[in-house]
Amino acid sequence: MASYTYETLAAGAEALRAAAIKTACEQAAIPPLPEAQSGQQKQDVIAIEGAFAGVPAMFYPFLTMPGPADFEGILADLETSATVLMTTQNSPDPGLRIPAPNNDKFSAVTTVGDNLASWSGAAAREFKSQYLDKLPSQQAGQFNVVVTCMKLIQQEQAIWTEARKNVADIVNQAIEVLENMPRRCSKDNWTVAFTVVAAVAGIATVPLGVAAAGTGILVSLAVADKVAGGATLLLEDDPPENRRFEASTADGVIREVDRGVKELIARIVEQEGKIAAVFSGANALVQATRDMFVPKRPLLAKATPANVTDQDMLGFSS
Repeated sequence: MASYTYETLAAGAEALRAAAIKTACEQAAIPPLPEAQSGQQKQDVIAIEGAFAGVPAMFYPFLTMPGPADFEGILADLETSATVLMTTQNSPDPGLRIPAPNNDKFSAVTTVGDNLASWSGAAAREFKSQYLDKLPSQQAGQFNVVVTCMKLIQQEQAIWTEARKNVADIVNQAIEVLENMPRRCSKDNWTVAFTVVAAVAGIATVPLGVAAAGTGILVSLAVADKVAGGATLLLEDDPPENRRFEASTADGVIREVDRGVKELIARIVEQEGKIAAVFSGANALVQATRDMFVPKRPLLAKATPANVTDQDMLGFSS
């Protein structure tokens, strides 16, 4: 069996074209050597070559597919963010590449308010109730958003990894069928397993749709903590789809290859759409409930040396 890979896909497409021409000539009983061909047979060879001239172009869209390495920079940035934001979450899933221990630099947030207990000003009270008290849950929400994005980017990466394998498999199996076809009397059957898969976060099907005011972290993105704990937040991967092809002529094989290529593209688009829907839903949730993820500007930010001890700011220490 041919053993072309994605890296040699262009050569494989050319080999497929050559195999189709060779098999079509054999099926038409045209001698392989030009000197043994009649004038009409020479014309037939030209026609056959023209009929299969477009085979390599069928694979042009795949030559510029994103590569798995193209996503490493994005994953590295998300990993850095998750490492900074991870405080009290469960130990991360090893697959998420967050090896660092919990970040304890934010632990002082829970005790800062004690230092303001003796201050009587409105800004001091507001800083504790509206900023410090809410910061841990907001930080957890940010962590969960990052973790969700990491998982989805990994799925995106996997789509293109599998797509490369699948398109090479289409070429290799078609070449094998063409090479064996002249020795068979019946139709050739072959199967290509489309393993382009995507797992979509469960958050996309329930929490993003029902998150209401006040539920925030608890109902929506808090479920992403299951990812950090090693549980399966995402739905099961879509199973591979086995596509069966059948042909009895070289032209028929190429038509089936064209069908296979188009179906592979359709599956990629379908899986891309699932991932895009989760990203879009997560973005909509954050935009709609921004205060659950982003601390608001505290009143103390308006403090100046002249007004810091006013009752609208820190007030006087008791």
